[in-house]
Amino acid sequence: MILNEPKQSPYDLSFNLFGFPIRVHPGFFILPVIFGSGSLGGVANPGVVILIFILAFFVSILVHELGHALALRFFGVPSRVVLYWMGGLAIHDNGGWGGRQQLSPNQQIIVSLAGPAAGFMLAALVVGIVFALGGTLQFYMDRMFPMLAPSWEGTAIESNAPLQTLFFVMLFCNIVWNILNLAPVLPLDGGRVIQEMCIKADYNSGIRNSLMISVGAGAVIAFMGFSIGDRFVGIFFALMAISAYMTLQQMSGRGQGRW
Repeated sequence: MILNEPKQSPYDLSFNLFGFPIRVHPGFFILPVIFGSGSLGGVANPGVVILIFILAFFVSILVHELGHALALRFFGVPSRVVLYWMGGLAIHDNGGWGGRQQLSPNQQIIVSLAGPAAGFMLAALVVGIVFALGGTLQFYMDRMFPMLAPSWEGTAIESNAPLQTLFFVMLFCNIVWNILNLAPVLPLDGGRVIQEMCIKADYNSGIRNSLMISVGAGAVIAFMGFSIGDRFVGIFFALMAISAYMTLQQMSGRGQGRW
């Protein structure tokens, strides 16, 4: 999840889904192309693999953001969804993530958790389809994260590499990424939950305290990522920890405990 809405592009893809305006910035497609290209490994149809990654990323992140948007609608807050670069954003129509001024801390916590919940529900649906098609699941640890991998031995999909890739990437996106999103680091959903809990505990210093937690948790997770050779996790959380630290320094300079 990103903090600010990206500027409108003439190449944006726009449509409506369940009454929500959806905007897809062309930069959104860069990440799945990078991940897809890094997973080719001499496959026969590289173009098909990249298209599968784009489809899986698009559906997974859209479902995640729709989870936030549906929760906002439940609380009477209109919203729209933007997909951009490394993720997406559910935006309150009057500006700002999640309509902060219209939601109580408890409501904001529910909105924050609704995105990962939607992603896990999509993962459960994929698991159901795997079993319905005769497949099984294998559990393993993908470095820092628990992961489920479909096994298609003895099924019609055993020789269908594109479908195997689609199911695997869908499970990866909706399990690993949503676990990442629950880390107590701003601006991730877990960081938003911690922020609201800190605000409930101490209204005046809640934002500052949540930023301090973000710096510490981000640094720890980044260290763990680098220590096991997962550079993506290491860099990702290191950048967020640095961002939280810089924001904390700016707040200290202004002498403000809450925005």
